[in-house]
Amino acid sequence: MIDPFRRGIDAVFERMGQKAHWFQGGWGAGLGCRVIPRAADEETSFGGTRLISDAMTLKVRVSEINAPSENDAFEIEGQRYIVQGVPTRDARRLVWSMEARPA
Repeated sequence: MIDPFRRGIDAVFERMGQKAHWFQGGWGAGLGCRVIPRAADEETSFGGTRLISDAMTLKVRVSEINAPSENDAFEIEGQRYIVQGVPTRDARRLVWSMEARPA
């Protein structure tokens, strides 16, 4: 029996996800997957200054990408993004979240 949470995640990715390719280490043959990109302004405080910067967060199913890591690349609609920092999984270990920057 498939976990109902996994079925729900799969449905969300099928409806909202975009086709992408994942490149382990940033190069080589890409593996097709679906991602949910989120580009939002990120607010950071430094001393008494408030900084606003562009931030890209990518969500990808663990069932598609087993172990993404820093410096991996994703290509979405012809634009390449490089993973920065360590990807993390959600509480149910179904979805990776990772910050990315344009290549």
